[in-house]
Formats: sequence, C-alpha cells, structure tokens
Amino acid sequence: LAKHVAHDNRAVVGANYTREEHRYDFSALSTPTPVSEIKLFEKSNPGTSVNLYGVRNSEKHNNNKNKKNKKSSTQSVAYPLHIADEEKPDHFDLLLITGKDGDNHYAFISNFSRLASPQKNNHQHRLFYCKRCFASFEDRPLKYKLHGKRALAQHRLLCGVHKPIVPLMPKEGDTLEFEAWCKTERLPFVVYADFEALLLKTDRKQGVNTTAIHTHHPMSYGYHVVAAEGVPIELFDQFDIPRAPVIFRGSATEDDVAKRFVRDVLNVADKIARLYKEVNVPIIMGVEDCRVHDGKITCDLCSCAFSERNCKTAHHDHLSGRFLKTLCNTCNLKLKTPKFVPCFLHNLSNYDAHFIVTNLADDGDTNRISVIANTEEKYISFSKYINNTFSVRFVDTCRFMASSLAHLAENLSSANFDKFREVARVFASSEMQLVTRKGVYPYEYTDSWDKLCVTSLPDKFQFYSALTETHVSDEDYEHAARVWNHFGCTSLGAYSDLYLKIDVLLSADVFENFRDICMTTYHLDPAQYYTLPGFSFDCMLKFTKVQLELLTDFEKVLFLESGTRGGLVQASKRHARANNLETPGYNADEPKTSLIYLDANNLYGFGMCKYMPISDFSWYPGNPEVALDQLQWMRETDDIGRFYEVDISYPQHLHDAHNDMPFLPHASIPRGSTVRKLMVTFLRKEHYVVHYMNLQQAMAHGVVVEKTHRVLEFRQSPWLAPYINLNTELRKRATNKFEEKFFKDLNNSVFGKTMENMRRRFDLELVSCPRRMRKLINRPTFKYCTTYNENLSVVTQHGKEVDFCKPIYIGFTVLELSKVLMYGFHYDVMKRHYGDRIELLYTDTDSLFYRVTTNDFYDDLITNPNLMRFMDTSNLPGDHKCYTAVRKRVPGLFKFECGSSTVYEFVALRAKSYAYDVEQDVCIRAKGVMRHVIRNHLTLAEHKRCLFADAGDEAGPDESDDELDSDTGKMIAAESALKAVAQIHRIASCTSATSPSSPLAHPSLCYSNTPFTPYRENVSIRSFKHEVRTIRTMKLVLNRADDKRIVLPDNIATLAHGHYLAN
Repeated sequence: LAKHVAHDNRAVVGANYTREEHRYDFSALSTPTPVSEIKLFEKSNPGTSVNLYGVRNSEKHNNNKNKKNKKSSTQSVAYPLHIADEEKPDHFDLLLITGKDGDNHYAFISNFSRLASPQKNNHQHRLFYCKRCFASFEDRPLKYKLHGKRALAQHRLLCGVHKPIVPLMPKEGDTLEFEAWCKTERLPFVVYADFEALLLKTDRKQGVNTTAIHTHHPMSYGYHVVAAEGVPIELFDQFDIPRAPVIFRGSATEDDVAKRFVRDVLNVADKIARLYKEVNVPIIMGVEDCRVHDGKITCDLCSCAFSERNCKTAHHDHLSGRFLKTLCNTCNLKLKTPKFVPCFLHNLSNYDAHFIVTNLADDGDTNRISVIANTEEKYISFSKYINNTFSVRFVDTCRFMASSLAHLAENLSSANFDKFREVARVFASSEMQLVTRKGVYPYEYTDSWDKLCVTSLPDKFQFYSALTETHVSDEDYEHAARVWNHFGCTSLGAYSDLYLKIDVLLSADVFENFRDICMTTYHLDPAQYYTLPGFSFDCMLKFTKVQLELLTDFEKVLFLESGTRGGLVQASKRHARANNLETPGYNADEPKTSLIYLDANNLYGFGMCKYMPISDFSWYPGNPEVALDQLQWMRETDDIGRFYEVDISYPQHLHDAHNDMPFLPHASIPRGSTVRKLMVTFLRKEHYVVHYMNLQQAMAHGVVVEKTHRVLEFRQSPWLAPYINLNTELRKRATNKFEEKFFKDLNNSVFGKTMENMRRRFDLELVSCPRRMRKLINRPTFKYCTTYNENLSVVTQHGKEVDFCKPIYIGFTVLELSKVLMYGFHYDVMKRHYGDRIELLYTDTDSLFYRVTTNDFYDDLITNPNLMRFMDTSNLPGDHKCYTAVRKRVPGLFKFECGSSTVYEFVALRAKSYAYDVEQDVCIRAKGVMRHVIRNHLTLAEHKRCLFADAGDEAGPDESDDELDSDTGKMIAAESALKAVAQIHRIASCTSATSPSSPLAHPSLCYSNTPFTPYRENVSIRSFKHEVRTIRTMKLVLNRADDKRIVLPDNIATLAHGHYLAN
C-alpha cells in the first residue's frame, strides 16, 4: 500500500494506508504472512506482481577458496526470495526484514538501485540492475557493445531461464590451482562397514501403479578399522581400538541395529580423536635420514627452493616418530592432524545411508550433522561430529568405483592372494580360496528373525531373487555349501555373520588397493575426498601445475551456460534390416547392405587432449562482424580461441543432405512437450553460443550466420593433454582389470568435474538441536521440514547465493570439440565416401549406427586408407582381414561396437530405447529400466510390435499415446503384464524346486500369447523418508512417441524439425 501513499506520509501508518486497502484482495493471506503466500496474493490480484527480497549481513571477502590472503569486512547483502516471472503493470518490490524477535516485516522498496548499489563497486555512470541476480549495466555509450537498458534486455534473455540467485563471483586475478597439499598424506585410520537387512514382507500400495513388497530392516552390521602402514600396532590396544572386524547381529528383542552401529562407530571415532590429540612422538632420524634430509635443496611437495623466510624442515609421522620427507616450512604447516575419520560403505548413498541417517541423533545429542546432498533422500556424504572439531565422515566407495563388490573383488583376484591383505589377517592361508570372492545369500528368504535360527543351508530355490529374477548358479550354491561346512556354521544367522565379515574385509581390501594405486601414481589419498571426480580433478591440477583463470564477470558465466549442451541422442531412421551373404533371408535381387555400429574411443578424452581455454577471457573489443570474417583464418592450434554468439539459419537446399544430423544442436522444448531436449533442427537459431571450431565446421558445410552479437576471446593451449595421455598410457600398461578400469575412470571423471553445475547444490541441513531448528524455520529462505523421529529432522532452504568458482569453460569446450569429431567423421569421412549409399539410423553421444549399401564394408576399409585411418580395429579377431593393434584405444578413433559379428536388424522407438539383432543375440537398451526387465521381458519382436502397431490395436500406442493415456488401455496393459510376470515367477519356482540345475525357459515366451502391452513390471529398491523398500511398479517401457523429430506415416523415416517438407 505504501506505493499509493504520498512519500511524506509513508512513515505514518493509519488512515492514509487503510483507505488504499480496496485496491487489492488480501483474503488469501494469513497473519503473519509467510513467503509462500506471495503466489496466492498474485493469483488473487491478476494485474499485480511482486518481487520479494531478503537481506542479511555477509562477510565481504574474496570468494575464491584457494586465495591465500583473505581480508573480510561486514556488509548487508540483499538476495531474491520470490521473483515474478513477468512484471505486471501494477508491480511491487518488497523487502522482508526479520526483527530480533524473529518476526518478519514487509517494506516497500521505492528505489531498487539504492538497495543494490552497495553490493557493487563505485561507478561514474547510471546503472541498470537485473532484479533476478543483481547484475548491473552502465549507461555508458560503447561503439560495438550494448549498454544500459539494451544490455540489460540482452542479459534477461539468459538470466530469465534460471532461478533467481545472488551470484558470488571470484575477484580479478583469482585462479584455480592445486593447493590440497594436506591430502598428499595417507590418513592413519579409516573404517570400513556394511549392513545386512531382513526383508519383511508387505503389500503396501504406493499410488496407482506401485506396490511395496518388502520393507528392509537392519539385521546386522560389521565394521573394520584399518591403520596405515607405519602406525604402531600397540596404539590399538592402548586406546582400545578393535583390530579385528566387529560383527553385531540383532534379534527380535534387540532390533535397534542401526542405532547401535552409530553408537559403536562414534565411540571408535572418539578413541581415534583422543589418539591424535595425545600421541605426539618426537622425530627419530637415523644416519641415512639425516644424509637425505641434508642433501635436499627443494621441497618434496611444492618443489620450491628453501630460503631464510621459507626454511627447510624435517617432516615426520607424529604417531611413530618416523622421518618422512623434507619440506619447506609453508608446506609443513599445511600438513595437519586429521579432523575426521572416514567410514566407507559400498553403495552408501542408495542403501546403507538410510539406516544410518535417521539414527544420527540420540536423546540429548545436539552435536552437528553436516550433509552434502543430491536430494532430500540421496546424500553424497554426511558427517556426524563427536565434538566441535572432530567428526566421522560417511563416504560411499561406489562414488570412486562404480561396480558391484563382486566384480571389484574379481578384478582384484590374483594367484597368490597378495592383494587381499585384510582378509589374510583374519583367515588362514588355506581358507583364502573360500573368502576372497563375494558370497551368496538368500535375502528374500530371510524375511523374519526366526529364519536366522534355521540350522541348515536353505535349498537352492530359496536363493531366488524376484528383484533380479535370477537364481544363484550351481557353482555359487556349491561355494556357499563349502563355506557353510568348512566354517562349521550352526545356523543361517552364523552364516550371515560370516558372509558379512567377508564382505567388510573385501570392501577394505578393494579400497585399500585403490588407495595404493592413487598414492603411487599421484601421491594423493582418495580417502580424503568424497568422489572420484573431485579426486581426479585435484590429480590433474597437481600433475599439470596449471593455473586456471576464474571468470569474474557473471555475464560471461551466463554466456557459457546458455551454450552448454550435452551429447546428442536421436533416432533418425527407426527400422532397418541388413541384406548380405551373412544375414538370414539374403535376397540377391536387392542391393547388399550392412548395419554398422561404430563407437568413438574415449570421446571426451579426445576433446580434453585438444587446445583448452586457460586465461585472458575478454569480450572482443571491435565490431563482432569483423571477428566473424576472421573466423576462416583461425586454426585449432591458435594461441587465441573464441566463443561466438550468433544468429544462424539453415538454407533449404541443404535440408535433404543434412536431414540425418543437422549441424549445431540446440536445446528447446518440442511442440506439445514440457521438457527441454537437445535436438538437431533446421529452425532459425538466435543468440546461439558456439565454439569457433564448431561454427567454422558448420559454415564450411553451408550453414549461414545472419548476425554476430558477441565474441568472447581467450588464451588456449593443450595443457590438459599430458594428464589424459598419461592415464591412457598407464591403462595400456595395467597388469589387471582393476588398474585398467581405474585409469579409464580417472579420465572420464575429470570431465565430470569441469561440468559441475553450482546452481544444483542442494541446501539441506539435518537438525537435532531444537534451538537450531527454530532458527532455521524462522528464516525467510525456509522451504520445508521433514521430521524423521523425535530427535532428528531435515530442513530444506531456498538457495539464495551461488558461488561460481568453477572453470565451466573447460566442460563447455570439451562438449563442443567432441561434436566437431562426431560431425567431422559423419560428413567428412562416411558421407564423403558413400554419399547417398549411407543412412544414419541412430546416434548416442559417441556412437553412430549406420546402414551402408556396399558389397563388403571391410573390403572398403582395406582399399581406402582414408577410411581405415579413422578406425580402431583392434577388437576384431586376430585373423580378421582388417585386424591391427597399431591404433588400439587411440582417443577419437572409431571401433566396431559388435566386433566382427554381423548385425541383422535394428529397431529404435525413440532416444535411449532401441534393440538390434547380432547373429541371433538380441541387444536391447532402455534407459530407466532395470536390467532384469530388459533381459527377461523385452525382445526385438516386441519393439517391432510397438513400432508398427495400429492405433486401434489393443493397448497399442500411437504417435500421440492416446491409447496409453486411456484408463482402459492402461488396465488391459497392466493386467497383461502382471499375468506374464506371475507366470515367470511361477516357472522359476517350479523349475528350481524340481530340478535346481535345469535352465530356466526364457520368460519373454510368457508374452507371446498375450495382447500387446507396452508396460512391464519394474522391481527396484527405493527409499521413502529413509525407509527402504522393495517396490513393484508398472512402468511404460515400450513407447514409440518421439517428439525430437517428425515421424513420417510409415513410423520409420523421420524429418528434423524445420525441414521444408514438414512445412
């Protein structure tokens, strides 16, 4: 109302306010009015819009965490709480002020510039502010750059697609470089743990299509403390730290297993904290140690020369007194005593964390809990403090090694079991054969505490898992029997304790070997990190010694964000058959055709080996059109690179030639959809941000640039290539599968870190202190609260500030250069050679599925060096005419996804949903569908039924999915699928009970006599408020509706959006 009150009378609240109340409808508001009701006010007053801001005191300092000298002062910072999507004619800007009593008060902002200007530097010209992010634009005329209101309008095109935030930007000159020297020391103590659970049967409906069939209740836990080499063994006894694995199994009368686990681990952490605090052995240096130390002239860590100001120091292990290395004083001060002990669990985020989190707070326990969350249910890591400075950090080893424990242990196996150090400390050498592999356990059979009293190993069919629709193999069951008999298990409970102990020890050995490789190769301890991407990124910084300039201009961040596009996935032609001498039903009267599935080696590794931006980011100072004219002279290896913002159009005469895969993908929402998707189209594109190499490539093939808006220049070099090449070479030299996968993952994960989106950080806090809870709830940024029990709740806040401290230009460039490779291979290699005789059926980021009209594709490779030089044929048989190992695993070359096997037929329904027949072995890909569903319930024939079904077919989908949306269609489809699933489980039970060793008939046969249904039963494990359940969901799996392209009436051919024929 203050907007309508004369300025001189605004300070006096009375009749001058009440007589203006008729202007608005306040009936939807409560008193006091929470932030969430602003939307209700706008809905009640259609011509009115409201922006709401909060204000808080903040330290004014450099935001770069790597900056050495930080000087801070306090300033008031405004931040957005609610921003209207569109400013209506009657618009208000309000400020929410929180009083000392916790009450909130709304104040009218009469001059937004006065509110925002203290957060900006002094300017001599008038500033125009963005009300979403507080970016400012000077009203100072510039020759080739927009200014004032026009610059703000251009900024809103990019800023408007994001949620309102206050960006925290690094300061001029800030760089990102390696400074994690404290992580070069191996942590003295780590803990490995695991849980086993009872699967209590239930039949709880959770929505229309979902039913919970099991509730997972913690049954037992085990943990094992591992000390680094050199830690005196006597310290274990001195501080009462368990040296052997600890296993605890609950019972019907003592079922608080998870709470006891938390208590035990916190107790161990407290003992380790006391050990760190009380043990400080003086340095013990022998003659040889002194000689080595005296001979050093540079620091063993940072390699700097010693000086009077930064003198030489002898660094030693404070637990044993052992001399370790010679450091400069600066580095020596960085190597401090650890403030945490990590507790590692495999698959913590998806499973074990749910048992632990709700038990982190006991009665009266108000110690802090910190969380790094993906969502409210899924945590990357969380820590429980035992005092103000020391904590237990729970970490998921799956975030370093994304494989099952069984697979990891298998990769680690060796003839002499030398990699299994922790297992060998517990079991005799004669038992190693039994305990160095993952065992098997009848999870679904163990549905009550009573089952643990069974005195014999359950029958083989009791090991059947409805979750995966599989039985244990004869070999695995025989192994379980040998383990049971050898260790004299007297009950299933005793067997489960042994099974758990082996799992804990295997987890320890797998990750300890992982740490060994990391310390040997890069001298960094992964136990001090949360994920492999974070670890690999630090390895890269340490190895390359690079200094990456951080973007300080938020406009440049928005510029790059608008151009960041992932991998292209699309189905261009949805069905094809091969016709050659190797295929069934070969027709000699038809042209010979082959289906070729090619995959690029290490696509992102190839991109990272190219010239990458590093520093000197600045807007091109001259006419942008001149910069476009200069593009034709630019080369990949120039010291200066550019990102262009352009308007482009696609000439009509190119539509037919480029229909398979038009240049310059763009993320947009297809007509009739609500989801933004990456598509390739012939539509005109405005303000398209692109790397100069991609734009150069597209223009060379005829794409027209109508206008150049802005050009961002930067200095570039191949600074990342040495790190990528080193890991590639180390992978080639790997002596086992474990090491081979490790070096491959290092390259893949460093790219992931360059793509980190800081906007997605989840602001969540686990609270056990009532006082802290009240404080968080009273904040204006409070979103919602979930209570788990009387001692613990989770509070979610609206993110108000985002720290843009990541070099996102690296990820942007890698994605762009990877597309240069894929488009170059398609148009300049394959299309140039075959012309109209080649069709692109499907592409998925780094792969291309072709139908080629040719007598023999392999002969083409042999007779055409220009084709062969782009191929890695090392995965073909050694006696194959095209085999050579010369180009094995070279990044950027293409290999045969199916080796030398012949692909007979291909069917694609849409992106990420396709099937192909490789010599009668059908391969199926279906995103979001469980593996056992793909294996047991999907066939190539079912894909074809879905693709070619008429709209009138029973439960058959058409392009608009009208049948799927009807209740009748869903009911028929769901009933049909349920009958098939029930028959599969019935066959499985009968088969295993009568003849455990006989093979199970393929379950897909159960669908042959049923009406077509696009639905399948998806069984998975999910959590609901951290309660873990096995759920059964009817999921739409076969769906031919594809809006990324225009599907023609035959349901096979497609057109890119914007094609002249579509108009």
